[in-house]
Amino acid sequence: MLPHYHGKINHEDIKSQSLLCLGIFVVFLSLVPSVQAIDIVHRSTELDFARWVKSQQRPSSSHAVNTVHQTTMLAMSDGVQLYTSIYLPSENGQYPTILVRTPYNPTPDSYTYTGIADYYCPKGYAVVIQTIRGKLNSEGTYSLLSSGEIDDGFDTINWIPTQTWSNGIVGIMGVSHDGFDALAAGVRNPAALKIIIAGGAPADLRTDAFLVQGTVDTGLLDYIDFMTTETGQPYDTAFYQNYLNLVRTEPRVTMHDNIVEGVQLPIWDELVQQVSEPNSSYWTLHRIRDRFSGMQTPVVHIAGLSGDGDMPDTIQNYLTLASNPATKKLQRLILGPWAHGGSVPLGDTKNVLPYLLERIDAYLDYYLQNKSSPLLQEKPVQFYSKGEAKWIYSNDYPVSTQTETFFLSSGGKLSKDSPTNSNPSSESYSSNPTKVPSILNMQQVRPSSDQVVYLSDPLPKAIKLTGEATFRLFASSDVTDTDFYISFFQRKGGAEDELVATFVGRIDARFRKGSYSAPSLLQKGKVYEFDVRLYPISRSVQKGTRLGIAVLSNLDPYVVRNANTGNKFGFDTEFKTAHQRVYHSVQYPSALTLTVH
Repeated sequence: MLPHYHGKINHEDIKSQSLLCLGIFVVFLSLVPSVQAIDIVHRSTELDFARWVKSQQRPSSSHAVNTVHQTTMLAMSDGVQLYTSIYLPSENGQYPTILVRTPYNPTPDSYTYTGIADYYCPKGYAVVIQTIRGKLNSEGTYSLLSSGEIDDGFDTINWIPTQTWSNGIVGIMGVSHDGFDALAAGVRNPAALKIIIAGGAPADLRTDAFLVQGTVDTGLLDYIDFMTTETGQPYDTAFYQNYLNLVRTEPRVTMHDNIVEGVQLPIWDELVQQVSEPNSSYWTLHRIRDRFSGMQTPVVHIAGLSGDGDMPDTIQNYLTLASNPATKKLQRLILGPWAHGGSVPLGDTKNVLPYLLERIDAYLDYYLQNKSSPLLQEKPVQFYSKGEAKWIYSNDYPVSTQTETFFLSSGGKLSKDSPTNSNPSSESYSSNPTKVPSILNMQQVRPSSDQVVYLSDPLPKAIKLTGEATFRLFASSDVTDTDFYISFFQRKGGAEDELVATFVGRIDARFRKGSYSAPSLLQKGKVYEFDVRLYPISRSVQKGTRLGIAVLSNLDPYVVRNANTGNKFGFDTEFKTAHQRVYHSVQYPSALTLTVH
């Protein structure tokens, strides 16, 4: 059987965390019953978060706080009205406001969001929860990560100071799509906005967790279906099995919504048509990072090191704003041992670690209530090192500039020694998109017809991985376009292998120069360099452990297959088998580079 979702609590170095409810692990199980394969990991973290929000109910042991609740249909500048809930402390007065803008809030308001009011209203805040356009009771048309949220957020923040219960001061926060909406609200610098707290926040659909270096998660189809139809169980156990079974021989990706979900999804069809068009105006409508340069509001960027697909986007948001001397001093970055939804308090706030909640409260109190705290004096970048079980405080990211490099070499070796052979050595494998990847059936990763594998000798000492990891691949193919996937794993004795990087690195060869570069097809047989970003890592790899790299070109049913034809993405009528070759030599030094501390 294929993988199923299950709640897997990561207790590693986070004993004080009472709930890690959003780190939903998708475990690769063997297609042969009763044999468990490597936990190669694939998390659709945004979809997991959306479904988790919808499933939440107030615990029976919890009692609603005495707040004043009112709702309104708030008109935007173009006349579209958005469903808006206002929660006020029970005593009359004028209060600073915490705003959350979300596509996920049902009517009546979900406990996920009423819980925010339960927590913050007694602390002297008004809380406003607004459902973005096209969702639930709000008017208009929903658009996936729309730059239109810039104007709607601006209008809403300008409305709040006009209310009798407002003291004219506003902060906004959110995680996942809500984090995107929070960042968008700051682009036009509304005067009342004093702080943005953005957790696991994408800022560009083309570089989002669903679209990585030109490749597309199949989970994006399930996410769009969920967001469009408002249906689905909290965790869909059948999607990947259905995807594998129903479209195994169907290369036309524009048909996958009808076949797998049983409904035509215009948002999916439109996106598929634009994947091969990086300069299309479509992407302008689904990104906001390119408009950050004028932002003057302090931003706290937060992401999880334990399964947050939007961590790279969050880091890039921070780096973009910190690269401007005028706005660097306004930025904070916190990367900690939690999952995608653990970056901003929701519900009863137990989804966040006490360490993080204490800091979020301090930032809100400082910027919205003018209360000082020594936590404001901490260095702006905070990174939790699991390997050292401590927080690292830094003025910059990455928090370490020290690296270790492991080179591919002959005989399936991964070595600290740089190559000395001037004549290129290589290994080959093939990729048939209609075949199930053999890695899904392996407890220990080994070479096979559809992948090559490289293993280090047992490490002579432990290494503490603390940040960025990249893989520099030199490879050729006999087709004009294909994908490459990099699985970075560790092996401890005879136990099953375990991923070191939380997610598999991946790249579509035609976008080897960048996600927004013009697609460039391969010349058959020519060697190219591919720089594959692995997700930032925080963990200790113990002495005696062997590090491993697997290079493959198909991760079906978790990533949309490259048909290997070179045609425009999504419109193929056939699959081709690609024959790949991986090189290592002085001229072609394929290597894994790790940040250590």
